[in-house]
Amino acid sequence: MDRALIEAVTIVFGMALASVLCIAVTHWDGHAVVPDFANDPLPVERF
Repeated sequence: MDRALIEAVTIVFGMALASVLCIAVTHWDGHAVVPDFANDPLPVERF
């Protein structure tokens, strides 16, 4: 295989894996595990 093609596939797969991991962490068990400071005016109340 071409080296550039391998690198492109690796980058795309890595980005997809990172986005899935991010979604899994932020939406685990129906609520945010990591506080979403952008959308929550009072993130302290989550704890």
